[in-house]
Amino acid sequence: MKNYLTQNPIVSLKNNQHTKLILNGGFVFSIIAGFFIGTITLPTIFNHYGSAHSEPEKHDYVETFSNPFLLEKNESQSFHWEGHFLTREQQWEKFTGLTPDIQLDIRDVRKINEVSPRIAQRYRISPQASRKIVREAVIAAKRNDVDPILLLAVVGVESRFNPYAASSVGAIGLTQVLPKWHPDKLDINNAETILLQTDKNLNIGAQILSKYLAQHDGDVRLALQKYNGALSDRSKTYAGYVSRSYAKIAGRPMPDQHY
Repeated sequence: MKNYLTQNPIVSLKNNQHTKLILNGGFVFSIIAGFFIGTITLPTIFNHYGSAHSEPEKHDYVETFSNPFLLEKNESQSFHWEGHFLTREQQWEKFTGLTPDIQLDIRDVRKINEVSPRIAQRYRISPQASRKIVREAVIAAKRNDVDPILLLAVVGVESRFNPYAASSVGAIGLTQVLPKWHPDKLDINNAETILLQTDKNLNIGAQILSKYLAQHDGDVRLALQKYNGALSDRSKTYAGYVSRSYAKIAGRPMPDQHY
């Protein structure tokens, strides 16, 4: 028996037309899909990785990392510099202020964790600001071989942890540095800009304190009096202020001798 559907010219024609329509539709869809994939995916790939001959400094270099010794739990930092290729060491120095010769150990971290909340509460600053200043003070102290708590105690007396503090005689920043007395440590013409940066201010303050400690054979009170410009004060009033600040920050008395 002959199949009527296959022999019917009208039905066969319709079947052929449907087949052609499906085939043509699939072909058009493939062209459109290919166009979108090409225009969206390929530029993304090339923009991200660059061509085989492109220079790395011509492209953005993004690095994300965290150091458990320096950061709060689950905290991380991202770096994104337009038009610059920075090595990991350069990024690390930019973020932490640390260089390969200055590193923080677990004792430093414990110190940061211990004193940051005390400073935040006593001086009424945010926990984040307190931790940032304490971290930078520890780095500056290590770089200049100074007790970090002593440096922080000086900051407490001098500026009460206000990085924008300025005195009537021209002292600037956290450690209240007088630019005219320390031209060897900063550019006098750009002194205010430099000293309003907390890390630089703390580093210069630590340098000055280290110098005075060396001049007075590690006698902490004499060094502090020299820092205040009051060596002639036999009662050592300024050293007493710093001593009380030290005890409140550290939870222990300030040592009389610096080793």
